Amino acid sequence: MKKVVLLIETSRSSGRSILQGIIRFAREGHFWSFSHQERSLYDPVDASVRQWKPDGIIARIENQRQANQLLALKVPIIDMLGWFPLKKVPSFGNDREKISQMAYQHFKENGFKHFAYCGYPGLDFSDRRGEYFQNIAKQDGKKIHVFLDTPRYSRLIDHEMKGLSHEKLILRWLRSLPKPIGLLACNDLRAQQILMLCEINGLLVPEEIAVLGVDNDPILTALCSPTLSSIELNNELMGFEAAKLLQQMMLGEKASYEKRLIPPQKVVCRCSSDVYAFENYDLALAKRFIQSSACSRISVSDVCNHVNVSASTLKRLFHDQLRRSPKAEILRVQIETAKELLGTTTLSLKEIALRTGFLHPEAFGKRFRKVTGMTPGTYRRMVQDVAEE
Repeated sequence: MKKVVLLIETSRSSGRSILQGIIRFAREGHFWSFSHQERSLYDPVDASVRQWKPDGIIARIENQRQANQLLALKVPIIDMLGWFPLKKVPSFGNDREKISQMAYQHFKENGFKHFAYCGYPGLDFSDRRGEYFQNIAKQDGKKIHVFLDTPRYSRLIDHEMKGLSHEKLILRWLRSLPKPIGLLACNDLRAQQILMLCEINGLLVPEEIAVLGVDNDPILTALCSPTLSSIELNNELMGFEAAKLLQQMMLGEKASYEKRLIPPQKVVCRCSSDVYAFENYDLALAKRFIQSSACSRISVSDVCNHVNVSASTLKRLFHDQLRRSPKAEILRVQIETAKELLGTTTLSLKEIALRTGFLHPEAFGKRFRKVTGMTPGTYRRMVQDVAEE
């Protein structure tokens, strides 16, 4: 029986998801005994940790003092934040570049030509997400309007608790932005603060400012008005992989100490970004119809009839704005829906094929592989970590 200390906060949905992944690993036949207490991200390391004499530790290390206390125990450690490098301590983190790519693609797919980013200036994770967002847009010939402010606090909790203490500066920035615009916030709480300012001051969401958060906290996103769209991270997978690595280290196996990045899962679209910003009304109408009906076996003719335009006009609109055909857009929505079902349900491939508009699993498998480069079964195993790819 391995004794494992978990210094992971339960005050955030990300911490709870990491714990779920660790628990899932332990339940798959690994004999672990846990020491865990209710804590926040900033609580100090309790003296009982040393007294318990653990075999390993999985922690969200927020500051150097915590790091020194844990390193003194001389047992294998996994850091679940990776905010600063520690010698001989493997770390995990979310892939900030892929988060930014997913956000940019979400806004671009919805027709936005203007983009903005609002984080907590001075915090490394926030600044890096903003930089990746700017780089991705620059590669596409676009500019990101970034909220700039003098760094005021060194801890995330201070930024979050005092995030609206300079609301006049943020409001002036929001009003100066070109409209309509897609705005990425560094996390869900920052997004909630933006939505509050918009509501109080008469800025329309999502018509003028479409807002997207990061973390997909189920409580926070539901409390927002309007409900908040957010990027869902794969923190449960992160916890599972961290537990697997710690088991290897506790058994004496060597481990590389580079930071391991976990890609995000998907954009969960809610009211705060559920809008199409295409200047052409027919294209916006066609895009919405395809989004809602692609899995009902619609054809391009059905889209033309719904929008009341010719096939050649529809094809030209899609090519000019999206650089793909209406038929390709229908398939894209089908495959994205299939990916979500593969990753979040235990439905059979036959049932998923039917639910996404394919009459035969063979046709579904062929199309899925052509688009993604892998079979549906391989994709499911990769996402759910059920077996090796």
